[in-house]
Amino acid sequence: MVSSKSYKSSSGPEWNPNQIINPNITDTNKLITASQRFKLAIQYLGKGNLNEAEKIMMELIKMEPDNPELLHYLGIIKFKQKNYAFSVKFIQQALYYRTNWAEAYHNLGSSLIMLGDFNNGIINFKKAIELKPSNPEALVNLGNMLYLQKRYDEAEIFYKKAIKINPIMSCVYSNIGFLFMAQGKFEEGEKNCQKETELNPRMPMAFYNLGLLLMIQSKFKEAIINFKKTLELSPKFYGAYSSILLSMQYQDGISNIEWQKELNNFKNILKNIPRFNNYENELNIEKKLRIGYLSADFFTHSCAWFIKPLLASPSNRKIEIFCYSDVNFEDDLTLEFKNMAEHWHDTSRISDQSLAEQIINDKIDILVELTGHVSKNRWEVLAIKPAPIQVSYLGYQASTGLSVIDYKLSDRWLAPDNIEEYFSETLWHLNRPVHCYSPPEITPPIGDLPVLTNGYITFGSFNNFCKISEKTIELWSEVLSAIENSKIILKSNISSQSSAKVIKDKLLSLFEKYHIEPERINFISSAKNVYEHLEYYNQMDIALDTFPYNGATTSLEALWMGVPVITLFGNKALSRYTYSFLQELELSDLATDNTIDFVKIAVNLKHDVKRLDYLKKELRNKLKSSRLLDSGNFAMELENAYRKMWEIWCLKNKLTY
Repeated sequence: MVSSKSYKSSSGPEWNPNQIINPNITDTNKLITASQRFKLAIQYLGKGNLNEAEKIMMELIKMEPDNPELLHYLGIIKFKQKNYAFSVKFIQQALYYRTNWAEAYHNLGSSLIMLGDFNNGIINFKKAIELKPSNPEALVNLGNMLYLQKRYDEAEIFYKKAIKINPIMSCVYSNIGFLFMAQGKFEEGEKNCQKETELNPRMPMAFYNLGLLLMIQSKFKEAIINFKKTLELSPKFYGAYSSILLSMQYQDGISNIEWQKELNNFKNILKNIPRFNNYENELNIEKKLRIGYLSADFFTHSCAWFIKPLLASPSNRKIEIFCYSDVNFEDDLTLEFKNMAEHWHDTSRISDQSLAEQIINDKIDILVELTGHVSKNRWEVLAIKPAPIQVSYLGYQASTGLSVIDYKLSDRWLAPDNIEEYFSETLWHLNRPVHCYSPPEITPPIGDLPVLTNGYITFGSFNNFCKISEKTIELWSEVLSAIENSKIILKSNISSQSSAKVIKDKLLSLFEKYHIEPERINFISSAKNVYEHLEYYNQMDIALDTFPYNGATTSLEALWMGVPVITLFGNKALSRYTYSFLQELELSDLATDNTIDFVKIAVNLKHDVKRLDYLKKELRNKLKSSRLLDSGNFAMELENAYRKMWEIWCLKNKLTY
């Protein structure tokens, strides 16, 4: 993870935002010379008044179409407007008239990166460094690209060169911190992020990056402290609010009062954003509904196996699907999603305002946000409310906290009517599990029950390690202590061997605290692909769920591979995923709300090898015949829900249209 300051453009040699022109002159026609116009445009640019800066620069270019300075600055303006294609066009024109211009090559590289052209971006960064080796921004940006390509040693060289030139340059220490984290050097990573907060104590991003690094290490309380420091410096830093709310979900014992307070804090920073209300959507209950899905997860990701059923469009459906994809790095699954959707917009490189306008112009009736506080999100877009109805679903089952989001899609097991957890949205229960799983088309065959060969029970969890709280380790240790000679296998998506070792040592020390010997714990390295990942489940007799943040995809993967899952469910939606799945499969005896019964369930299963063998052979068939895999039933129920939401909207607004 690289800080959000990455790939910024640099100024040309004459850009001086501090140069003051007569502030009373606002009519550019009253300026006597082109030079004064140019300086005013630069002043506007420095203050962020991009439209005025662009207007003047375009006028000047009409007078001097071959002026490289003007073309370069127009390219910078377009970059800041997130119009990267035009930024590339104008900077390339500038370089045609003035070659060997380091700043222009650097800015061209930044624009190309934002367009996804990484190879040519790197080429231009290298050209900029060749022409001006003392440019720290180009060095950092090149380091960032090498980092993303996992060329960590090379990235570190360029980061350190940048520091040598500018020891207090913003964000470079954070970037080194994340680089060290990727290599498993958590202590060094934390030191570098901490150093940035000391060098730049007024820079919000420094504390935010430190918080992210702490969060990745499951140091949630310390992470929240830094996210709150971020907000002290930048009260409208939406990402910090999301990270606080997500960190709270990983912790046990957070009261409803604390939770609601933080949700209200988040809601308050967005309340003054002007809402759109001049909808031109046809007020017709029976019409074909235009459904928009907004997500940064349209790629190979744990949520992807639930997105496919959303996009499936049987010929008799009366909905039209629009996808707004915020994916930075597309893959084969992205292309598959593109082919499934009737309309596809790559929104990853456009502004919030432009995205909101696109949704309004598409006349979306119901906009469904699929990421919540988990990953890249578009809170300002949702605050504008570009669609009459907005729904939260899938990637994040807790509340968003926003009143502009009308409904939270759920089910009666995940979020029953009497659930203690606070939701700002109206809960809308489908008449079925709210999740519909679409397993990979090519999956491994189910193997034999391991205990029959090993002579001992093998437990396991393939959940992300940040879900494995100390309370989870304590509970799993009780299970292992109760069942002699049993073992547990753990796996997470950590590709770096050094990172895996650090986390492994941490988990081993926790198991040792609860008297479990290290030889009873087996760590599996990251799988090369999804097929190999699923095949690892054949080494497992029984899966143990995490708490308070349950597995979702991992629980369904285990069940798909014939492995029963024991779950401890709680009083918030994120601790009830597996409980919801087991209820549908009529396996509710594998779920409990207390730790004593959790251990008893494991012991009972250990003694019932006949049942374990039956489940190994039949769980996949049970899944196939359940509503959890019934995409047709899911499509029908979902469309019915959308239709009823739309009917409510129409009846409520008929007189105001």
